[in-house]
Amino acid sequence: MAKTNFYWESVGEVVSQVYKIEADNWEDAKKKAFDDMAEGDILAECPASAVMPNGDYAYIDENQCVNFAKLSKGIWANSVPSGSEYWEDRVWVFSDDSETFLNGNYESFADWKQDDEDDED
Repeated sequence: MAKTNFYWESVGEVVSQVYKIEADNWEDAKKKAFDDMAEGDILAECPASAVMPNGDYAYIDENQCVNFAKLSKGIWANSVPSGSEYWEDRVWVFSDDSETFLNGNYESFADWKQDDEDDED
């Protein structure tokens, strides 16, 4: 089996570009790439052959990857303690681990809305 590498695909409106990430494992690659990634970008673990040229640009062929995750921002969450639903736009989530919620510093998100935040007594 071919050696796998870690890649970050910066997904643009018109073109995408792929960058190699020096990392020891999948979680390390996520942590190292996170600060440079934007919503919709992709992180992948795959052989070099998965990086497909597209003119002066490139993209990642997901079918050749061992790990593949898209980064998204925002989720529907439940406020504490009532459980009423709200949109939390500060949360980051990788698609391969949809139950791990991150803040902008690649730390566990813990700043969930409290029901009394909007109350002015």
